[in-house]
Amino acid sequence: TATRASTNALELPRPQPWHGPTPKTISVGDLEVPAEALMYLCGLFVGDGFVSNQVKRVPSKSGLTFEERVCAARNPETGRFFSTGRIGSLETVEQRSFRVFFDIPCSDPARPRLRTALDAVEALFTEHSGKAGEHVYVGGERWATFFTQFGKGAANKRIPRWILDLDATLLEHVFRGLIDSDGHAQVTPVYTTVSEGLVGDLCELAFKLGKLPKVDYSYSESTIEGRPVSGWAY
Repeated sequence: TATRASTNALELPRPQPWHGPTPKTISVGDLEVPAEALMYLCGLFVGDGFVSNQVKRVPSKSGLTFEERVCAARNPETGRFFSTGRIGSLETVEQRSFRVFFDIPCSDPARPRLRTALDAVEALFTEHSGKAGEHVYVGGERWATFFTQFGKGAANKRIPRWILDLDATLLEHVFRGLIDSDGHAQVTPVYTTVSEGLVGDLCELAFKLGKLPKVDYSYSESTIEGRPVSGWAY
């Protein structure tokens, strides 16, 4: 129960760590991956991740769709693919690309932890530096589909309900990922977001970890790459 201090401030009792499911592995598509490493990646993604799904038309060397080429160019005995040459009539085909990006700079202390977590879940990744910045990306539809559930764009990021219902021992890994991305590991950890919905998720996460969260918000205006940006942040 709440108590009232001599200053008339309402003091809430410190919550106890949450008890929930503690799976050792979690399904990502057709893969079973270590739960702790995946939860850390989920926290990182909420703060510094995004999904990029692209569709474009490219010249077709075989003249077949992807599905037709898989059937026509696979040796039924060995399962290996071989060159068919041009046997179809299509000039172009639709090519789909699925990538999950983590915008963690090379110099960031979290970059080695990101690599370790990706290795643990057996996700093939590429480290890239260019005009768009420094990031790590993972290819594959299964990963793009999994991380889509966290929302598109910073203002729409959320922590899915099934994750918030997990045990505090797993939620701690989500928390570490969050702090490694958009947070600051001070004496009292601080996290910044523009997602109002995520604020509620973070408060629930904190309570379930036995912490007492405090929410502040402010309005700011700035310029990013010549574009005026303004809004509320928490």
